[in-house]
Amino acid sequence: MFKILTAGLVGKALSSFAKSKKGIDLGLNDEIVKAVSEYLERDVKLEKEILSQFESARDHDLNMANKNSNIINNIRGIVRPVCTFIAFAWYLYAKINNIILTVEDYTIIGGILAFWFGFRSIDKKSSS
Repeated sequence: MFKILTAGLVGKALSSFAKSKKGIDLGLNDEIVKAVSEYLERDVKLEKEILSQFESARDHDLNMANKNSNIINNIRGIVRPVCTFIAFAWYLYAKINNIILTVEDYTIIGGILAFWFGFRSIDKKSSS
């Protein structure tokens, strides 16, 4: 929201400055003002496009969940927990058998824990 306001205000300020005596003396014209305004609004347009793609993906996911049977939805819902249990079992196996884990191993385990216990709880709080 701040980007939208900033881009609009800067564009308007530049436009009014271009019409002033100082702006004319500096050689500002409508072409330059238009180019700068388009440049400032580029990020805003990109952000809107990305948000629209996220909404489209969400809608597609919801439509697929409504079309599929409960069995398929349950299979889709069990993939992440199964991967989590496998990673946790892998970690326990390595600890029990004194296998040295690398930085990459801890990164994978940390990513899984952050997904389940970190980011998801923040995401749920912000959506409610």
